[in-house]
Order: sequence, then structure tokens, then C-alpha cells
Amino acid sequence: MTVIKAFNPEKKPIDNEPLVVNAAGDAEDVEAGPEGETPPTDPHLLMMRVRAKRASTITTLVLIVACSLVFTIALCGAFYIYKQFLHSRHQRFRTACYVPYFEEGDDHLVYHDKLTQDKDMEIFNLVKQAEEMASAVFENAVNEDLEPVKPKGKSFREEFEMDLKSGAYEKMFVPEFERGRSSKFIHDFQANMTGIVDVAGQRCFVMPLDRSVVLPPASLHDLLQKMQTGYYTVNPNQLSESYEAVETPVEDIELLGSHIAQACQDYPVYKLHKLVGGIVKRSVDDSATNNKAFTVLDGVQPRAIEIVNIDGLPQAIQK
Repeated sequence: MTVIKAFNPEKKPIDNEPLVVNAAGDAEDVEAGPEGETPPTDPHLLMMRVRAKRASTITTLVLIVACSLVFTIALCGAFYIYKQFLHSRHQRFRTACYVPYFEEGDDHLVYHDKLTQDKDMEIFNLVKQAEEMASAVFENAVNEDLEPVKPKGKSFREEFEMDLKSGAYEKMFVPEFERGRSSKFIHDFQANMTGIVDVAGQRCFVMPLDRSVVLPPASLHDLLQKMQTGYYTVNPNQLSESYEAVETPVEDIELLGSHIAQACQDYPVYKLHKLVGGIVKRSVDDSATNNKAFTVLDGVQPRAIEIVNIDGLPQAIQK
């Protein structure tokens, strides 16, 4: 049986109506605030929790090994450089001495108090002064601050520097004295050249290295050692070599060797030509010639190099 219900004309409320009504209307944004006003910022910092990545044991070990390796290499390098520096100083020998010399006409009889008339006075005094020179050499070989002993009679002071490791060069410096100019000698055995620096005249002279007269570094060092012990004495009779300088200065001094070029880089350089019969005994009467001599001990006996036209050469040319 069918039952018919009565119809209710009233409408039910709509379920989807908003629970909260915006009293200000739809034109305004409540969250944004009033129109034209900047929304307030949050004064609290935003903290994000990030998990820290911890270094592994292998990475730490690698870093320790790398640091240790770098430190070891640096230490070995410093030790090697220090060792090479000491070795270089040891191989570059330096010393100074007073060199007695005799000239023609000199009176050698200065030790006659211990001799009789039957003795050969001249030979005795030659040997005696040579022995004094031997005792004076190497007085400051160990300590460069010590001044060598000056022997009796005529002598000149000479400073030596030589390369014993490679035998490449020798350098001698002789201050001005009664018979010689202040000069520096450079023997370059690699370039096979000899350079003479006129300290007072501020100029240089160059000539081929005379290996028949000049001893190489090892031989000169051995000679000085034997002179020190008295095993050997040099001939104190001084020899003279006469040269003439070419008046045109050398343009390219680099061809003369690095040691000579370095010593003469600020001076004019003149080539020397040896005169015929250049090695002669000096005369004490020729004072003008004596004043032009460059004296040095670089062999078995001292020698003086005289430049016959040195007065006509320019001095102190500014390059």
C-alpha cells in the first residue's frame, strides 16, 4: 500500500554558506592589512636544521699525510740550500798576505848581523826575505778579520779569491803602494782572458790569459799552502811586462767573460797588446814607468804590468 506524504513548502538552509562573513567586504584583504600598508615582518629568524657532514677517517688521514709530506719536503729543501751555501763558501777560498819583492839596484844586505864576511850576503837575504813572505801568507786564511803580518823590506799587500770547485776564476786585489797602482786582477779561465781594473783611473784593461805565467786556482792554492809551511818559497825578484793599450774602447764586454764584464760594467775597457821583449827587469831610476805599474803575485814570482800609453787614455767615462 502506498503512503503519500504531505508537501512542506519551506526551503532548507544551504549547507555551503560560509561560517565567517567578512565584515569589511570583499574589496579588502584582511591578511594583507589596510591598502597601502606594508605587511608586518616576522621578527624571528628562520632557523633551518641542517645535518653536519662529518669528515671520514680516511679524509683526515690523507690530510695529515699531505701536511707531513709538505713539511718534510720544505725541511729537506732548506737543509740542501744551507749545505750548498756552506759548500760554496768552502770552495771559494779567500786570504791575504804581504808579498816582498826585489828590484834591480835594491840593497839586499839587511841581515848582515848574523853573517861573517865569508858568507854570500845577497843569497842569504834573498832566502831570508822569501821565508818571511812564506810566514806572512795565510795569516788570515782561517779568520778573515785577522791582518796578515807585514815582513821587513819592500812588500805589497795582496788579497786573493779563487774558485777551487770549478777552477773558473781567480781574483786579486792590490792596494796602492810605493811602486804600484791600486788594482784588481781577474783571471777568467773559462773565457781565457785577464782583466785589470784601474781603481784610481776608473777604467779596465783586458788581454789574453797567459797560462805560462798565471797559475790556475788549484796550483796557486797549493803554492800558497807550501809557502805557509816553508816547503816552497817564491822568487822575490819582480819582473815587468810592457804593454800598449788600444785607444778605442771595447764595445761588447760580454765577450770578455762574465767575471770581467761584471767588474768592468761601469768603466771603459781597453785591449792590451804585448810589446816585443815585454818581460824585462824594472829599473828603479824610471819613476814615471814605476808609477804606471800594476803589480800582482799570480804565479811563482811577483810581476809588474806597465802600460806605456796609459797617460793618454781617458778616465772615468760615464756610460
